[in-house]
Amino acid sequence: MKSNIKAVKAEATIVINTLEGYIAKIEAGREKLAGIESDLVSFGKQANYFEWIFIPFSARSRVKIIEGFKDRIESVKATVAKMEENEEAAAKARIEEEHRARQLNEVLNAEKAAPRDGIRVLRLSAGALDQVNSFGVEVVTPRGIRRMNASLHMGKVTRVDGLFYGISIGNSLKETYTAEDRAETRRIDTEEPVRHGDVVRIGGKLYTARVIGEYTTPVEFDALPEVAELGK
Repeated sequence: MKSNIKAVKAEATIVINTLEGYIAKIEAGREKLAGIESDLVSFGKQANYFEWIFIPFSARSRVKIIEGFKDRIESVKATVAKMEENEEAAAKARIEEEHRARQLNEVLNAEKAAPRDGIRVLRLSAGALDQVNSFGVEVVTPRGIRRMNASLHMGKVTRVDGLFYGISIGNSLKETYTAEDRAETRRIDTEEPVRHGDVVRIGGKLYTARVIGEYTTPVEFDALPEVAELGK
């Protein structure tokens, strides 16, 4: 349930003002303590300060009471500050999610309008179960050439940075393989892998593959200038 920060802040202000008022009265002189004792007990019950009910105020020093009130004030302020921080973070997350949704929509729309010029098209992964848009990456190492299977994702540093990169989907052994598993393996084996320097099209725009060979992210894609279309 979404917190009502305005109501919480209003209630916190009442609590803080009440406690600061009590502190001012107590600091004005010990003889005035008796005049607010009933108020303190009443407030103590509301604030769950049950010990106030049983310990006579005559046994408490003014310093001790004031310290308790000040601690309570700081606690209330800290609670409000934390709620404001959470509200701000949630608002930022909502804005980023809306931005990301627009980005993804733009990529999909641009992909539909992209020219059919023979340049390989890579499509964003639709999720963990997507076995249609995966692709192979050729990684050259001192020990030779190996192939890694990957899926395309957007937002490597932050969710909305627009960077495209491949995440390794691995080749884990399974007890049983589905028809989809076998079809994906056959497709990737028969397709040309993405190699370092290859030009590909993502969301209607051209990118060059930068194979880095990391286990989790074997390839990243760098955008080409808009004029760098085939034949220009």
